[in-house]
Amino acid sequence: MEKLFPEPKVEYDIASWPNPFYGVAPETFIDSAQTNLNLVDGGEDGEVIPLQPLLVKARNVDVIFAIDAVRVFFRQERHDPEFQPRPTILTTSQMAAL
Repeated sequence: MEKLFPEPKVEYDIASWPNPFYGVAPETFIDSAQTNLNLVDGGEDGEVIPLQPLLVKARNVDVIFAIDAVRVFFRQERHDPEFQPRPTILTTSQMAAL
């Protein structure tokens, strides 16, 4: 993108979005005073399946079923021995929750 649209100080992997929570609960939401929020793809930190909202205690969730099949999409050949799902996404979510 930078080669196609060379703009100084422009980040193409971040979206600046008007903050819909502006002024709401400043005692608990640290970005309450920001007029814009910078949004990025959740996969940047390796947590592709958004499990964190389900882990809020008030939701009383007992069981979460999640399938970590992302590895499948990165391999073209099904006969490749590396073509196996690995629990990296679920492990990343677990580490983020600790």
